[in-house]
Amino acid sequence: MSILTMEYSSPLGTLQIQSNGIAITRIAFIDEFPHHHRSDRHGQICTQTQTLTANESHRQEPIMYDGLQRNNVVDYPLVNSRSLLASADNLTAPLCPVLIAGKRWLDQYFSGIEPSHTLPLVPAGTAFQQRVWQLTQEISWGQSQSYGELARRIAQERGTPMSAQAVGNALSRNPILLMIPCHRVIATNHQLGGYAAGEYRKRALLALEGIRSV
Repeated sequence: MSILTMEYSSPLGTLQIQSNGIAITRIAFIDEFPHHHRSDRHGQICTQTQTLTANESHRQEPIMYDGLQRNNVVDYPLVNSRSLLASADNLTAPLCPVLIAGKRWLDQYFSGIEPSHTLPLVPAGTAFQQRVWQLTQEISWGQSQSYGELARRIAQERGTPMSAQAVGNALSRNPILLMIPCHRVIATNHQLGGYAAGEYRKRALLALEGIRSV
């Protein structure tokens, strides 16, 4: 499976953004990629090849959609706007509109502004992980929920008990940081809780959005 990759320099470290050409498939800090492919300079887009094994257990299903689908052709009016293309600095061909839109989203986010647009996301995960990530996307900018609150919502949907630990494990495998805002899920009494990219980053992201944590 061919994917496009862009690196983004953020105040908390370099992020790697990946896309299949029509959706974001991964956003992570590069220190989570011990053997990732590095572009030659900031913002350069390059092509990678990823091979999925035959026994790959994770499914790839869209859990967020911002566009119109007609006969399996997806049209993203925002992504295709000329103003968005013109704002992409330090990018080299081939230009991937979704990655450019992702850069714009991150620019707004790290400026302390709630991003004005959404992007199509295709994270790979189990059905349970996907549901946890869907619910996480419903947590608005500047708001937070506890692991226990998410667990209770899923328990009500399923009609079976659900632990906060299971929710935390699913969030620790979130492949699209920030856009799936797992940093907004905290422990009880505003305790920080864990974060795969580092607790210091979680604390900084919460502070950026004005979310209290201890």
